[in-house]
Amino acid sequence: MSIVFVEDSTNAEGLNPGMYGYGGYFNGPFANLTSIRHRFPGKPVMGYATRLAGSHGADAIDCEPGTLASSFLGNADGAVEFIHAWAGGSGLFHRPVVYVMGSWAAQLEDHLAAAGLPRDRYYLLTAHYTHQHFCGPGTCGLARTAADATQYRAAGSFDRSCFQAAMFTALSAGGAVPPAPDSLAAAAAVDSDAATIAAGDHGASIRHVQQRLIALGYLARGADDGAFGGQTLEAVRRFQAFRKIGLDGVVGPGTRAELAKSPAPELAAGAEKLPSSVLRPGDHGADVTLLQRKLSGSGIRGARGIAVDGAFGQQTETAVRNYQKAEGLAVDGVVGLATWAQLLADAIDA
Repeated sequence: MSIVFVEDSTNAEGLNPGMYGYGGYFNGPFANLTSIRHRFPGKPVMGYATRLAGSHGADAIDCEPGTLASSFLGNADGAVEFIHAWAGGSGLFHRPVVYVMGSWAAQLEDHLAAAGLPRDRYYLLTAHYTHQHFCGPGTCGLARTAADATQYRAAGSFDRSCFQAAMFTALSAGGAVPPAPDSLAAAAAVDSDAATIAAGDHGASIRHVQQRLIALGYLARGADDGAFGGQTLEAVRRFQAFRKIGLDGVVGPGTRAELAKSPAPELAAGAEKLPSSVLRPGDHGADVTLLQRKLSGSGIRGARGIAVDGAFGQQTETAVRNYQKAEGLAVDGVVGLATWAQLLADAIDA
């Protein structure tokens, strides 16, 4: 399989000369296709639509929070509409390209299939930001099927992706694929650094995660020992709470992608320690006191003024259920990882 490399940016000057092709915004606040095409005459330049209105002629639709919509469903429905309306774009591709962040990829494929759009109706471009590979079941597990292209690097003002050359209807330089600027040992190979890691594991992958957590302020300097122990587990869970992603303490593809794209230290060392216990009516203790204090400060109906006495009684259960309902969580009156994550993430936001 021939691989070509493409960069895209909000700024034409930030792009690296020597790539096979380039990408820019077809519409929306960062529309820059004209400047990119002017800078790279004769090179394939694809257009990403960030708005459905006026997207006819775009090669790809950008499905991320803040583009078509803030929610998954809004973006997924937008992708359905874009694919149905697609009439060839700029002529670069045989079918429309759907660009989606890796954590939504499998869900988006299922949504499109349910809408009568099988996988052979579109090319899938995933955003993973973690090493060169094509997202899929045999690599990171983020996509339901093997992606046709994956954005694997975010640096400065540009993003770099690896594409299957077969996606393009015509290749530049008389059909020859230019030498790759980076090595990609095998498109379907499993990247060992993309594997899921959890408490009890050891190795270079854990050390890499620890170093990122140290840089972001979640883990003490010198703690990158390559052993996934209790200190690392706590740091991972605090990071997940801050980013409002699954609070399971496991570094899977979603958590790894968030770690990789973090632009700067968050200075979150002052964040409170996450309780490890699941709380239920009838429980007592310091974790219940913390729960009551967080609920009291949440502003949720039925929670303001709750007694902070360390006893999980009827008043606390009612407050928990009201909070879960307001935040779109499972309403069961039990404070598990998802409820704890939201409570502490709200506290950080505040």
